[in-house]
Amino acid sequence: MSKYWLTVIFLIAFLFSACQPQPPSMNTPSPYPSGDSPTPNDEPYPPAETITEEQAVKNVLKKASEMLDLPEENLEIQDMEKREWANACLELPQPDEACAEMIVSGYRIQLLANGQTIVIHTNHDGTNVRFAEEIPMGDISEKVKSYILQNFNVNESQINILQIQDVEWPDSCLGISQPDQMCLQVITPGYRIIVEVQGKKIILHANRDGSRILQAKR
Repeated sequence: MSKYWLTVIFLIAFLFSACQPQPPSMNTPSPYPSGDSPTPNDEPYPPAETITEEQAVKNVLKKASEMLDLPEENLEIQDMEKREWANACLELPQPDEACAEMIVSGYRIQLLANGQTIVIHTNHDGTNVRFAEEIPMGDISEKVKSYILQNFNVNESQINILQIQDVEWPDSCLGISQPDQMCLQVITPGYRIIVEVQGKKIILHANRDGSRILQAKR
């Protein structure tokens, strides 16, 4: 074959290869500020902090102490169970409060505060605390003391309220029947109260506002 034809074939092959589409450049900008690709163990965002139940308890006691204006040493958790609340208000909305419909993990807690049992709802880390109802703690305590002073020959310094527990009495007599007294069979919200008077424990039954207090027989 002559040099002429070799030169023609070489030129045709060169022109053909030059017309082929070039692969895209691999030098695309890196999404990472440093320009380094992550290793398999790297994560683009830090993992969510895991809150232990112990830490949640600490948060609940701190929050409840602030809301009740009581020192933490006067608070004691009696019972704590995990719950899935149906909304962002922990199923305890405030008046005119809009609550997002979402599942919120948290706890239902029975808290003993100055001898009185209070039910509260919290979120998973204990930073959102809501009382199941308004608790007139100071009022009922004062009415119990007034009852003791009126019915027992003691000084106020000899009265020690040990426990005030939320209950629902089965009738209007607060679960204590009196001779010749008619008791309506209706659920009556109130309290069961244990008081120490001169070293002796006394059990009292009261209605919700403390307007009626009866001593239980032991």
